[in-house]
Amino acid sequence: MRGDFDDSTTKEREDSLQNIEETIPQEDISSFRIFKYIHDRRKSSAASNLWSNRLLEEENSISATENEKTDEENSEDYELLHRPSKEEIRRRFIYNILHSIDVLLSILLFSPLVAIYWYCTWSLIDDYFYKESPKISNFLSWILGLSILFPGYVFQRDLQNLYEYLNNFETIGYMLQVTMRVVYIYAITIGVILEWRSVWNLMDIYLFESWKISFVFAILCIMFFCVTKSTHQLINTPFILYMDDYDLFFTTESKHQLPFPNYSKYGVDFLFSEIVECIALVGGWRGIEVAYDNSIFAQNEHMSIAGSFLISHSIYLFIAVVQTFIFRKFSRAKFLTRIAAEDLIYILMFFSAVLSWKFYWDVVDNFILEEKMEFPLLLLGHGAAFTVALALKVSAILVGPGTSYLKDIEYIEPPQTYFQINYLSNIFKHHLEKELEENSESRLGSQDII
Repeated sequence: MRGDFDDSTTKEREDSLQNIEETIPQEDISSFRIFKYIHDRRKSSAASNLWSNRLLEEENSISATENEKTDEENSEDYELLHRPSKEEIRRRFIYNILHSIDVLLSILLFSPLVAIYWYCTWSLIDDYFYKESPKISNFLSWILGLSILFPGYVFQRDLQNLYEYLNNFETIGYMLQVTMRVVYIYAITIGVILEWRSVWNLMDIYLFESWKISFVFAILCIMFFCVTKSTHQLINTPFILYMDDYDLFFTTESKHQLPFPNYSKYGVDFLFSEIVECIALVGGWRGIEVAYDNSIFAQNEHMSIAGSFLISHSIYLFIAVVQTFIFRKFSRAKFLTRIAAEDLIYILMFFSAVLSWKFYWDVVDNFILEEKMEFPLLLLGHGAAFTVALALKVSAILVGPGTSYLKDIEYIEPPQTYFQINYLSNIFKHHLEKELEENSESRLGSQDII
């Protein structure tokens, strides 16, 4: 109806204009024709605009409908493609279960293993290395420890190249590689323990007689790691658990970006790690342990041992549960907030590790060793702990709180949490990767046959 009304109105206007044209004088005909021409042009352009707008609206509505259908189809396809299969859900569940078991194994098996190795080695050196002269014993052990560690830093690339070169020989090469690994890790652990023992005892002899002064020095040492943004060096067992990576067993990333050749560069790393950081680590560790001995259950040894167990394990389990949430929350925070949260977590880990080691150390000292059987038990504990760690492929953690360049193997990839504990979960992951490689090779083989 609306369209009919518009057409009739337009026709009446044209007739009226025609009649007006007949009654207009001759001299005004030209101007009137111009007016009529302009009127007709406006009318035709308006009609064409209306028609084009109507077509555009129809096309837009059709395209919008098609886009909605396409989006719905794409969303359904996306959900189907990214929906995890039952096998993936099963694997993820197994991985999470194994990771939880790793958390318990770290504090119930591997942390005591490292503590026993350190206790037995430390005690053997105390009892059979210039026992009658403590000062000479400690100075010599410090020099000997640094002498063992120095080649490990400076010649690490050469050792790695030699290790890789032995791959060219089958049986003999493999036997030599195993020998290299055993000798290398044993020498490194002995060097670290010699170094720590000497620095610890020299602090006892020459520097700190009061536990309060030791505690203040420990706070200053921890602040040093905060200022140098290296609080992750405070981490040690039970917060470190990873399998030995034999492909990168002898090398590590440099701590600085100085444009030195390899030998000079790793020499600077040696001075910073084994002189500066070692003194700070020993000072922080010793101050916390001495302060605990003299302030919490100082008169009751059994309560002190129980307290160190409860405090250290409670902090460990708490951080293990909440660390992923805290890491994700503060990883998007401002720089200073993120650094403060990171430093706080690492300091708590350090405090927990000190008390955890103290607990195992006191248990061995008070309940396991007997005076008349001390040497055989120390030798047995030393050898058994090293053999078990080597057999389980976790020998690198035997460095304990000591030299830091073996710890850096764990942090080659960007971390997703504050500490990473991977043993059974890592074995399962490698098994899945090997299975996927075999499946892909079998598929390629079937395609070649076809």
